[in-house]
Formats: sequence, structure tokens, C-alpha cells
Amino acid sequence: MTHFLTQILRVALLSILLTCSVATFAVDGTLEIETKVPATLSGKLSYASMKFWVEVSGKDVVELWFNDEDYTALMELVGTPVAFDGSMVTYTNGSVYFQPKLAKASAGFTVRKNDEVNFDVLLNGELLTHHDSYTGVDVAHQFAIPDGQVALIELFSGGVGWLSSVRPFQ
Repeated sequence: MTHFLTQILRVALLSILLTCSVATFAVDGTLEIETKVPATLSGKLSYASMKFWVEVSGKDVVELWFNDEDYTALMELVGTPVAFDGSMVTYTNGSVYFQPKLAKASAGFTVRKNDEVNFDVLLNGELLTHHDSYTGVDVAHQFAIPDGQVALIELFSGGVGWLSSVRPFQ
């Protein structure tokens, strides 16, 4: 009898868990935006476990929802006071995030793919270096220094990535 009641409880709990998890997501398993309201957010930017959040004085923290291309810009601001324009976004599961509008860099390092193994690294459109023995080249990180700009270039050789730095000669 005890075994029978245990089995009934297991089935009941499993059905409750499945019902709750299905109700919070769209049919294809993705979250949908419920509301998106323009807003501003200011406080101290923090980062851990691949998440950014802003600590607002006298209030809770607000987690950021960001694009992959904004990651580098946000990393440079960690630990500093920030003020962002953007939107407060509420999803169908009740989670709330702030989606900042970050200014895009007007100039910087870019990679031009010429063919399968020929890549040029450019700074503001001017050729800095050419690579012809890698399967991929990417700008991993770039930042300004007092007398110019520096980039960390990722070189892929068929499964293994190598890092190299590029700094134009003055």
C-alpha cells in the first residue's frame, strides 16, 4: 500500500512540474516579450557567471539583457558607475531585464575575409596585417590606450584558437 501511494505522489508531482514549466514558455520553447517600456538605469555595473547587472542605490539589482556584440563594451565598464538608456523588458515567464542601448564604436579593428585561408586585419579601414595560414581570424577584444588602440586577435587553426596582439606602429 505504501509503495502504491508513493507512486501516486511521484506521478502527481511530475505532472505538476511539467504543467508549470510548459505554461511559462511559448510553443517552441522560447520566451516571448510581454512588455517593453523605454527607461533609464543608473548605478554600479557588476558581472559574474556570464551575467551583467546594475546595483541601483537604495533598490534591488537589475539584470541586463545584452547582445553578444555589446559584451566587450560592458566588460570595460564593470565596477564603475553607469547610466544607460534602453528598455525594461518583461517576458512571459515574469522575468524582467533591462536592455541597454549602447553606442557602437565608430572606428576600430575589423577582419576582412579574402578567401578560405586569407584574412586581413584592418584598423579604421587601413591594412595592418595579413594572415594566410589560419582557418579563421577574429577580433577578440579591442581598446584604446593613451597613444592609440590595441586589439587582441584570435587565430583559429582548425579547432584550436590562438591569441595574438596587434598594435599599429606610430
